[in-house]
Amino acid sequence: MTFHDKACTFHANYLVYLDMEVSASVFRTILYAARSKGADVAGLCKKVGIEPSELDNSEKRFSLSAVDALFKHSIHLTNDSLFGLHIGEQADFSAFGIVGFVMKTSPDVITALERACHYNNLASGLIKVSFTKNEDEGIFRTTPLPLVSKNHPITAKNGAEHAISFILRAIQKLSGKKILPRSTDFTFPTQRENLEEYRRIFTKGLRFNQAENDLIYKLKDLETPVVGYNRDLFELLNTQAQEILDGLSKGESFAKKVRRVIVKKFNHQFPTIDLVADELNLSIRSLQRKLTLEGETFQNILDAIRQEFAVQYLKNKELSISEVGYLLGFSEPSVFSRSFKRWMGHSPKEYLLSL
Repeated sequence: MTFHDKACTFHANYLVYLDMEVSASVFRTILYAARSKGADVAGLCKKVGIEPSELDNSEKRFSLSAVDALFKHSIHLTNDSLFGLHIGEQADFSAFGIVGFVMKTSPDVITALERACHYNNLASGLIKVSFTKNEDEGIFRTTPLPLVSKNHPITAKNGAEHAISFILRAIQKLSGKKILPRSTDFTFPTQRENLEEYRRIFTKGLRFNQAENDLIYKLKDLETPVVGYNRDLFELLNTQAQEILDGLSKGESFAKKVRRVIVKKFNHQFPTIDLVADELNLSIRSLQRKLTLEGETFQNILDAIRQEFAVQYLKNKELSISEVGYLLGFSEPSVFSRSFKRWMGHSPKEYLLSL
């Protein structure tokens, strides 16, 4: 693959990345789990590149790059190699917003799992979850999206473990019984020193290096009624969740539309604000006003894209620092290096040495 082909492939993948987001409630759960283990929230937010005030916006969606940075820094600061597994084990239903409340008021465990899978995109767009039944088994499956698994393996593993350990505990809380799976499958290997911790959480039936990440239960165990079932509340919450899901699929923020145009129009030079405004059939002033209403600016979006492109290009390792600077439209390698240090806190060379 040529230098130009690699760049085109990355740009196409980036457009897919724009849909890979998690809700504010899930992001807060990860962040506050790190805090409970001694990490400083303000410091973590700075490392991830967000403002602490963003955590208070319940409608905020956080990007894959932000989630990836949060997992990596949290694991480092807490020295917990099974961080995702542990936060899933400790997570409360409220961590998943309205989806959690739909689960708590469902008539039975099967319905709760089916609703959780149906509304998964309200919580996370990084991992696909599904629940299937056969004659005597119910299977909960969590599958990181291919681009997440390929380019962000730490987030893929921790996200999958987070989902599986949460569902294990959720089934027990919903039923009021210590229901255990027949088997628990993971696609990845485990290190010998972590095996006992997996056994503590899942008790038995552990299998690693499998084709899927699965929790497999006796179907009749999952037919157990939910202790907090409330028909009226379930119907109300279920309707509300569906309305939110429909809105999420029909529309996207104006800032995301601007990001899409910038990426599509990028060709070794980022488009100017007037070119983006023309593409969206808006005046520059209207574009700026719409972004301001969402708490964004054109320059902030452009800087964020440049930063994300720079990190992904450098991870390629087949491109030199000067080539990355050229691809991003910088006139000189020194100008790119200064910008990268402003974004990341260290130079491109230092970043490459840390990989």
